Amino acid sequence: MKLSTSRHGAVLAVATLALTGAIGAVSTTTAPAAEAAPGMVRVISHNIAKKPEALTKVIQKSKSDRFPGAEVVFLQEVCQSMLPRIEEKLGKASFHIRRDNQSDCSDNVIGEVVVYTDKNARVERDAVDFNVEGEDQNYGMACLNFSYAGRSTRACSTHLASGDGPAKNAMRLASTKVIRDKARAWNKDLILVAGDFNREPMARAMDYVYGVGPDARGDFREITQSATGNEARTGRFTIGKVKKNTDRKVDYIFGWKGHTRVNGGWVKTEFTPSNHRMLFGGVPLR
Repeated sequence: MKLSTSRHGAVLAVATLALTGAIGAVSTTTAPAAEAAPGMVRVISHNIAKKPEALTKVIQKSKSDRFPGAEVVFLQEVCQSMLPRIEEKLGKASFHIRRDNQSDCSDNVIGEVVVYTDKNARVERDAVDFNVEGEDQNYGMACLNFSYAGRSTRACSTHLASGDGPAKNAMRLASTKVIRDKARAWNKDLILVAGDFNREPMARAMDYVYGVGPDARGDFREITQSATGNEARTGRFTIGKVKKNTDRKVDYIFGWKGHTRVNGGWVKTEFTPSNHRMLFGGVPLR
C-alpha cells in the first residue's frame, strides 16, 4: 500500500491489488439498447454510507449483464478498510480522505473513491483538496487519469458538506467553484465528475457545476439532461425512501458539456442498504 500525506495530516491511501474476480449479479433493471453503442461510457455513482452491503450491490451492478457493466464507478462515504475489496472486485481506484476520525469505520478513516474497471489500463491516481474551512473534514475529490476509447480522461468522485444554513451553503458554494475552476485547467478529452453534492439541482451552489440550463455558470452537462434531451435541472431523487419527496436529488453524474451529447443518454436509480439510491446510466459522448 502506497501512502502520501495530504492536508490536515490526512493520508492518501492507494491499494495496489490486482482485479481477481467478481460477485454474481442480479438486477431488476434493464437498460436501453443504446447503452452498448459507441460513444457511450457506463457509470455508477453511489454514496454507500459506510455499508459493506451497499458496496456489494455496487459490485453486483457493475458486473451485471443487464446493466451491462460499469466502466467508471464513483463511491462516497467509503471506509479506507474497504479499499482492498474495491480494487479486487472492481478495478484500479483512487481514494481521497475526507475524515480521519470517523468512528463508524474500523480504521476511523472515510473518504471518496473513483474506480476505472479496466484491469489492464494504466492509471494515474490523484486527489484534489477544496481547502474549505469550517469543519474537521477535508472536502475534495478522488481522481483518476486514464485513457478511455482513445480519449485522455479524468474522472473524479466528490462529497460536499451536508446540512442547512448559511455556513453550510457557503462551504458548498466554495467547493463547486473549485470544481469548476480546476476542471477548466485540465487538458483532457473527457472529464467526468460525480458524487454526493448534498444540494438539490436548482440550489445556488449547483450553478457552478451545471453548464447548461437556468443560471448555469459551470461547464458540465448532467446525465439526466443527456437522458431527457432538455436543459432542465432535475432528475430522479436519490435520497430517502419516501416517494412523495420527489425533489430530493442530491447525487449527480456530470460530464464536461463539450465532451457529451445533448441527448442519447440514460439514467436509473436503485435501492441498496444505503440511505442513498444508487445512480447509474450511460453518458453519451460527442
